[in-house]
Amino acid sequence: MPPEFEIWAPVVMIIVATAALIWYELRFLVQVAQPTPRVLKGKVTAAFLAEVAEVCRDSGIRRGWLGGIRKGKRTVLVFSWHFPRGIRQRLRNLWAIHR
Repeated sequence: MPPEFEIWAPVVMIIVATAALIWYELRFLVQVAQPTPRVLKGKVTAAFLAEVAEVCRDSGIRRGWLGGIRKGKRTVLVFSWHFPRGIRQRLRNLWAIHR
């Protein structure tokens, strides 16, 4: 086995384990793309998905993702960098209404 592999193998294993843990904890994942967002994992209400589409259209967000992560008994939203702070809060408020 080459020495480079021995150095990078633990790093790769940690990255893969972290990604698997995040995927497990992910309740839902919504991909924002034109013309409408779509659910890649889990379930969200049609009303929430419609609100996400409207907010993204109004704010000019054409791509990105948002997801729900377990935090105790709650689900908190996480976002890609495409979502500005104000839009994130607006979507959190809509999530509280439509969950």
